[in-house]
Amino acid sequence: MEGIKSLQMPLYFAAPLEWYAKVIHLDEVQLINDVKFPKQTNRHKFNYQTVEGPMGFSIPLVKDSRVKDYRSVEISYQSHWQNQLINALKTSYGKSPFFEYYDYRFFAVLLEQHKFLWDLNFSLLETTLKCLRSHVKLSVYNADTYIPDLQLEPFVTPYYQVFADKTGFVSGMSILDLIFNEGSHAWNILSRNQIDF
Repeated sequence: MEGIKSLQMPLYFAAPLEWYAKVIHLDEVQLINDVKFPKQTNRHKFNYQTVEGPMGFSIPLVKDSRVKDYRSVEISYQSHWQNQLINALKTSYGKSPFFEYYDYRFFAVLLEQHKFLWDLNFSLLETTLKCLRSHVKLSVYNADTYIPDLQLEPFVTPYYQVFADKTGFVSGMSILDLIFNEGSHAWNILSRNQIDF
């Protein structure tokens, strides 16, 4: 009998497919509460697809809180970023095959007015895992030193994308791209990506 497969992983906002391709093969993910919030990472940024190609979106953060540990980083609501993001996703994925089956689940999470980025990302992760029908166990690992992010293998399995006729297949997208485009097939596509442990 094999041992439990467990890894310490960063908690991202709508993580890239490479992250999920690793996670779905695990029994447990220990989500790292970084001792100091890392800059320039997917913890508050993600990529989505548009008719003109990939676009990035960043969740605005309260400046003073960014020097604290990850779980203490606060989201700024001075701008109407939630509406901007929801409108961007509607524009980009509104005609994708499975958008109407999943959009309300993710939009509900985005509109919850979470105070902390960690709580938003954790809620989004739980929702995503339910959509994927994954039963991976989640726990928190409170780091006391800096832990570098894992180097993840590029996601190489192509799948349907709504703008592929104009842009070709675009890699580096978030899990939302796969779910909105492939729906219930998303888990099978993720599982076909070769993963090394």
